[in-house]
Amino acid sequence: MWNKDSWQRWYKKNRQKKIDEVRQIGFRLRLEVLELLGNKCSRCGYNEDVRILHVDHVNDDGAAERRNIGSGNVLRKYIRDKILAGSCDYQLLCPNCNAIKEADRKGIVYSGRRFESCCPLQKKKSPEPKPRAFSNIVTEL
Repeated sequence: MWNKDSWQRWYKKNRQKKIDEVRQIGFRLRLEVLELLGNKCSRCGYNEDVRILHVDHVNDDGAAERRNIGSGNVLRKYIRDKILAGSCDYQLLCPNCNAIKEADRKGIVYSGRRFESCCPLQKKKSPEPKPRAFSNIVTEL
């Protein structure tokens, strides 16, 4: 039978252990979600440090989802299960791309310009090599 005093003693003795276990579950769930979403920013492709990537709600309905589902590991499990079921409602964004998306959503424009692809984490693409003329290829053979 349940005894409040024995439960309180058990909790005092095992509190930190339970906190660490729950935290590890959260880390594993987050890594699962990151892996399912590709481990890189969906806008700029940043993937050097996945710790900074944000799980973004594509339709900007994250606040409503947190109100309905909750937060923490419950929300992480819910997101993981939705992605596994084939949902495309989530994407990974680096902090810069997430801030840019939020500014665009709010209609914030600086100097008459939107910052669609100005993420400093985005790697500069090297220019593609110019195609060689067919006559040069033939003479080299």
